Amino acid sequence: MEWYDPAAITTKGGALEVTLSKKDTHGLHYEGGMMASWNKFCFSGGLIETSVTLPGANNILGLWPAVWTMGNLAQVEQDMVQA
Repeated sequence: MEWYDPAAITTKGGALEVTLSKKDTHGLHYEGGMMASWNKFCFSGGLIETSVTLPGANNILGLWPAVWTMGNLAQVEQDMVQA
């Protein structure tokens, strides 16, 4: 598993950038980021569009990139990308 550090999330050129690093921290071996919008982004319908670039090889141990949304009160998870 990975440690979620807010510093691993930045914006660049108008896009959200999440960086994963092989780094021993807080008893875990990887550090990445997670963006949470609890009570900040709510909608009752419409469309969420994502554009995701996953650079590098797809066979590296320890990496499991994903982009998903979680419904209100931790209900239904909607996977957009899970590699």
